Amino acid sequence: FLTVSLAFTSVYACMRYPSPWNKAFKISMFLPACIPPAAIGMGLLPMYFRTGLWGTYLGIGLAHTLICIPVAFLILENSLTRR
Repeated sequence: FLTVSLAFTSVYACMRYPSPWNKAFKISMFLPACIPPAAIGMGLLPMYFRTGLWGTYLGIGLAHTLICIPVAFLILENSLTRR
């Protein structure tokens, strides 16, 4: 649910408010797809220890949201721009 709502608001903002920064924003939305999930997990590990999210369902949900955002963004962008 969190992934779809974040991706939808991002796509809607890109479509509704065109700016020169939209291309850079779209590229940044696809960056998690370019990094292996194991590397993302290793990067999140120290932050999760410091914030107390280690071993919680919230931490797992946030990590999965980060990994799945590019897929949801691509699907929603294609479906909303189809005419």
